[in-house]
Amino acid sequence: MITEVACDSKDLGLVKFLFPKYPVVTAISTVMRGIGVIFVSEKSLPPTPIHVVQVKRSSKYRVDTREGFLSFLENERGMKIPKQLTELDDESFWVQVKLFCVIGKYETSESGTKTSFDMFRNLFGPFEEKYRIYKNMNQPYQVVFSSMVTMMTKTMDSDNQTINPNYRKALMQNRPYLPLFRQRALQYALSDRTEWDFLNLLLSLNKR
Repeated sequence: MITEVACDSKDLGLVKFLFPKYPVVTAISTVMRGIGVIFVSEKSLPPTPIHVVQVKRSSKYRVDTREGFLSFLENERGMKIPKQLTELDDESFWVQVKLFCVIGKYETSESGTKTSFDMFRNLFGPFEEKYRIYKNMNQPYQVVFSSMVTMMTKTMDSDNQTINPNYRKALMQNRPYLPLFRQRALQYALSDRTEWDFLNLLLSLNKR
């Protein structure tokens, strides 16, 4: 099976996002293994034993444009596109459309009803719940990240602190995941630290 998409061949970020488990390869063979690969080529390809995502200029799905990305989701993934997505500015669009791909639905909410403590208690739980909390916090993502670093640091010495019992319980609950948090927080610190990078951090913080 071959799926054709178009984008700037020097930046395959959006193609990799759509097919996160597919490696980029420089050649195609008839004995390839795995679930699929990403291959940049303008040539017609022979039948292959695995799924090939061919990056090709002539594809009707220009996935590095808003219209092309949404068209791909609608026609290739069978996703019904919410009208709200098409009305966003460019920066908000790319954040929200990626979340739409992960969650499978577009969510809106009123801000200011959740706190950093709510996020901390759910930090290693399902991404959908963390995202709802984040959307209901009246804080920039940079502040939320800073709060999580502070709270996770306190897990190292929670036994010796005079704190609220509920807070102590949350510290003890999250203490085993401190190594995971350190690793993922470092990856975030080395990224561009955009809002999407922050959301990707939340997505990676999973007990499983």
